[in-house]
Amino acid sequence: MLLKGGHLEGAVATDVLVQSSSADVLQFSGPRVQTRNDHGTGCILASAIAANLALGRPLTESVEIARRFVQRCLERSVGLDNAKGRGGMMLSAER
Repeated sequence: MLLKGGHLEGAVATDVLVQSSSADVLQFSGPRVQTRNDHGTGCILASAIAANLALGRPLTESVEIARRFVQRCLERSVGLDNAKGRGGMMLSAER
């Protein structure tokens, strides 16, 4: 189970991975991106994890890769004016 920490306060966003196959609790942290264009982050994260698992990568590596992908999407989304409220992230490789 991956518990997302994106809606918590603070300069760092931390997600927590708990696996039934291990007693280890893993934390994944990174700098919080200040953008209002963060709609869909959970769905994109879950899809990216699933895609990496389908490629045969281990769960921990899949979570790390997916988190980096979402981080880059959020960084590209800073300053976009694509919605009146909370907009979606920029998903393309280039802005």
